Amino acid sequence: MVTKVETVIGTWNVRSLSQCGKAELLVHEMDNLNWHILGISEMRWEGIGEALTEDGHKLWFSGNNKKNINGVGFLVNKAIKNSVLEYTPVNERLAMIRIAGKPFNLTVVYAPTQDCCDEVIDDFYENFNDLIKTISKKDILVVQGDWNAKIGEDAYENWKGVVGKFGLGETNERGLKLLEFAKNHQLIVANTLFNHKISRRTTWYSPDGKTHNQVAFILISKRFSSGINRAKTRTFNKPAIGSDHDLVMMPHKIKLKISKKTTTDRTCFDLEKLKDPTIAEQYQGESAGRLAPPLLLDQDPHTLCDEITNTIKNVAEEKLGKCRKIKRPWLTSEVLEKCEDRGNKKKRKYLGAVELAEYRTANRQTRNALNEAKNKWLEGQTKDIEESLHRNNTKKAYTIVKKLCGTQVGGTKTKQTSVVEDKDGQLLTKKEEITRRWKDYCEELYNYNIPKDRQRNTNRCECLKALEWRFHYITHHSEKKLRIFCFYQCCG
Repeated sequence: MVTKVETVIGTWNVRSLSQCGKAELLVHEMDNLNWHILGISEMRWEGIGEALTEDGHKLWFSGNNKKNINGVGFLVNKAIKNSVLEYTPVNERLAMIRIAGKPFNLTVVYAPTQDCCDEVIDDFYENFNDLIKTISKKDILVVQGDWNAKIGEDAYENWKGVVGKFGLGETNERGLKLLEFAKNHQLIVANTLFNHKISRRTTWYSPDGKTHNQVAFILISKRFSSGINRAKTRTFNKPAIGSDHDLVMMPHKIKLKISKKTTTDRTCFDLEKLKDPTIAEQYQGESAGRLAPPLLLDQDPHTLCDEITNTIKNVAEEKLGKCRKIKRPWLTSEVLEKCEDRGNKKKRKYLGAVELAEYRTANRQTRNALNEAKNKWLEGQTKDIEESLHRNNTKKAYTIVKKLCGTQVGGTKTKQTSVVEDKDGQLLTKKEEITRRWKDYCEELYNYNIPKDRQRNTNRCECLKALEWRFHYITHHSEKKLRIFCFYQCCG
């Protein structure tokens, strides 16, 4: 299956996702829009990895290895997450993702620049050019990010075919460098092609509201520019997560492969209700009453088995109900109302000093509400663990502990990405190459043969390689047990 109408690609400087609840709030805001791929800058998550949200969307990120600064990433919609062919993290300012499409694949490069000296910017563009050269010429190339560059209406005369007539402000040095890069790689700046009003072109506002600029841009291969929905390629200022930057989105007639959902007939019932003696007695009485007539009849075993199964399912559905998974359980309706109020006040904050003060107050209250809701939810989870252990319901207790003890960044579970290196230290990003590398590694590790003339005088360093790897494996898999033990100790 492929996307039916349009594929929507966006870019957003979120100004940190390390704050409590901000990652969940980002997903909540995006689910109110039509989107497929979102490039994120200033994530401020440490290291390289991937995360799965409660809604099923997938987030790839690349950050600083030592500090929670900078960082870029991609949030991919759950409909196309299984169509990702490869993910290439270069550094905390540059990453690339490739997604299967029909008839052309889509390659998105996310590259926000930084406000620093010219030498660093030159190195940045040099790394950028090296990455672009590795991309297949058949792919639809999209380059986006928060460039800290200005492209004004004056640029159209000198850069026709690269930029549209509807920039904002005056072109600066960073803007000229970006235009030169776009020209060299046959790209066009998509969000300058339509005459939107100023508020739909502006991507950043100063804290006092007196200055506004267009610094975030989406560039696409010129030969695929005819597929851009120019009227809808603009800034969206309604989504609010406490950032002074606005979301920019571009719909395009790119057809991407959608992973088909596999449906199962299995139904999960709310078995926790059976802990209540009254409900348990009602369930047993109703089941016994309905099962008695079929058991008295002389029927075919297969028919009898079907009747018993259907009876048990019907009674369970009536008395217990289905067990539904709660998404973002601590993001309560009260918190969402505060977020909505903050979004409404964001639109009015530049009308005057009073409106600006109201927005700042609403923003502060929203952050406090997120922290309080998360802490309250965690307290409830620890109480559930204690009650489950007292009732000898170890399955529920360990389920909650496993959920809480996962590696988390900003409240979202993360894990180390599947990107590995080959023998020469080169980064492998394709699934086939990664699988082949693991196969070769395991074969070399477990098929180690000692020459006959060295059986007695074997180099100890060579022999200890396998033991060292096994010790690392045991230590890694015991880490979760250690975290569970520490969690119980903290809970008393």
